[in-house]
Amino acid sequence: MSVASAGSFPVSPSPSSNDSAGIRIGELLAARIAALDSGLQRTVWLLNQRIAEPLRARVLARLSRVLGEARQDLNRLAKDLPNLKAGDSARRYRAIREQCDRLFRECLALIEGSLYREAGADGGLCRIADSLIDDLSRRSDEPWGRFTILSEGEYFGEMAEIIRLRFPENSIWSLPLAAHEFGHFFARSVEVKRNDGSDLDSLRTRLMLAKKHSDYAWRRVHEHFADLFATYAIGPAFACVSILLRFDPESAWQAFAEHPPDADRAEMILMGLRKKQEYRWITDFLEATWRDALAQCGQRAVREDKDQPAFKALWDELDFVFSHALEGIAYDGWLRAVPLQAELSDLNQSRIVPPAGSNIADVLNAAWSGRLKLHPGATATIDLLGQRAFVLCDRLAA
Repeated sequence: MSVASAGSFPVSPSPSSNDSAGIRIGELLAARIAALDSGLQRTVWLLNQRIAEPLRARVLARLSRVLGEARQDLNRLAKDLPNLKAGDSARRYRAIREQCDRLFRECLALIEGSLYREAGADGGLCRIADSLIDDLSRRSDEPWGRFTILSEGEYFGEMAEIIRLRFPENSIWSLPLAAHEFGHFFARSVEVKRNDGSDLDSLRTRLMLAKKHSDYAWRRVHEHFADLFATYAIGPAFACVSILLRFDPESAWQAFAEHPPDADRAEMILMGLRKKQEYRWITDFLEATWRDALAQCGQRAVREDKDQPAFKALWDELDFVFSHALEGIAYDGWLRAVPLQAELSDLNQSRIVPPAGSNIADVLNAAWSGRLKLHPGATATIDLLGQRAFVLCDRLAA
């Protein structure tokens, strides 16, 4: 039995003994399989027709493969239907349907995001993010080759391997969070592909053991790894946006289904920053700001003693990975970012000439270090600084 090309609903012949008999479960499932397969085929067509080059080339091969695998699963189920018990066939269909629903959501977001980009509604932010992540991909030797879109929040979608930026962002201030999302992609690749005796095997083992324990334990390791990846790979700009614009001191010690407590994340990030002496003043500034915010919200500044050993053990393992297996991704542009910050902050200077070899991460660090020196209420100046940094990032991404 093969999957039909259309989603037409078959009519079951009524047995002579019971003219009111309905459709049998096998025929019902066959109709649903055909309709679902039709949806998968239409999704492939939409990806081809609605995503313009060069973005289409970045995702079509992977998504076509994933969609094709879903169709193969449907074909196998269709062939097996006559020999399966009703409950078994229904369970198999439900599992495939749930997988396809996730895939459809991913593809819909991808099509919407690409159309949004094509219309220029993101102001060019996603192109800058693509360039930033492409650089991280080259330095980490982990091919990504996808593109970024705007969505309801920053996150990494595993099926299409697309990185989302938060709508309606149109400035560079939150752009360092894209590096965190690439960290999720990198960790997932390590977890799936690595088993080669390298230092990255320790991360792979940690992730696999955490997954056996619970989904939350696995997400906790993933989140801390992604935080440290961004911290080590692009410098203090990521710590600035996380602590000053994202982490919530009022619920700092509350764990969520997808994330460990913000207090844990902040400390892990600050520990990563402390390894670089040149970041000392920024690290001190962020730590003082975070501790003051915790105090004003009535939150304790340190974790409970019973939680300290597990936290320290995770830090030691992750720090080992970044100090050995991933030492090549370490951000090395601080000596470029310092003079660049002075140029960005000189609002009387119309055209900025960045130091030779400057990249987008340098601009992000220069902009954030300049922002930290301004009063938080100087919104007009902060906006102008951000606009100047955006223009420079756009030039570097060209």
